[in-house]
Amino acid sequence: AFPGSNQNDALSAHREERAQPPVDAELLKRQIMEQIRQEFDTKQERQDVSIEDRIKEELRGELDDREKEFDVENYGSVTGRMFYKGKLLPGCQVKIIMLEKWGVFGKPKEGLRLETTTDENGRYLFEKVNPGGYKIYWKPPHESSWIRSIKMEPDLFVEAGETYRYRDRETNIKTAN
Repeated sequence: AFPGSNQNDALSAHREERAQPPVDAELLKRQIMEQIRQEFDTKQERQDVSIEDRIKEELRGELDDREKEFDVENYGSVTGRMFYKGKLLPGCQVKIIMLEKWGVFGKPKEGLRLETTTDENGRYLFEKVNPGGYKIYWKPPHESSWIRSIKMEPDLFVEAGETYRYRDRETNIKTAN
């Protein structure tokens, strides 16, 4: 080799490569297999999670369906409209209170209370209402106290699976506070 020639550099680089220890083929195989196994396990865990998520989603759907069946079979609903001087009344508070006792000899005993507000069309809706007799109260936006009819018998009776349509109510007629 002549001074300044590239051949010396190539020869010394080749000697350095040979100086590195030989690769252990078995060790390399085991490392590659372990890496593949970890990737497979990770992928399997993701698949298991997705399978688990699908099962949970299916069970949630079944539970929702059963809840809906239960709601239809065991609850009712109440709907109606509120007016003020012949015009639909939005923002009117409406509540219904279950009467557990009523009549000549029974002193009225109040139970479950549900409350809502009329929409822009003066309509209200109570869903998932337990069957029974209810007294209805209302409080128009310009009033400070609840208003109800004088009689202590229930104003409406809710039946399971049915929607009770309460008559349109004019709120500017004073009844009882």
